[in-house]
Amino acid sequence: MRTIEWISISSADREGLEGLVRNGNTPQKVVWRARIVLLANDGLTAEAIVAAVGAF
Repeated sequence: MRTIEWISISSADREGLEGLVRNGNTPQKVVWRARIVLLANDGLTAEAIVAAVGAF
């Protein structure tokens, strides 16, 4: 499994990503990517992110 580098996003960016995830009209591939960024920002490992988003 690949290593994920720790990322940091601003609170405004986090709010925007959370809004995309909550919006029922956002395409699922965008929601999936937004959730990955949010989880990486929370410090989850690659394995935990894969488990959370159901990828692979």
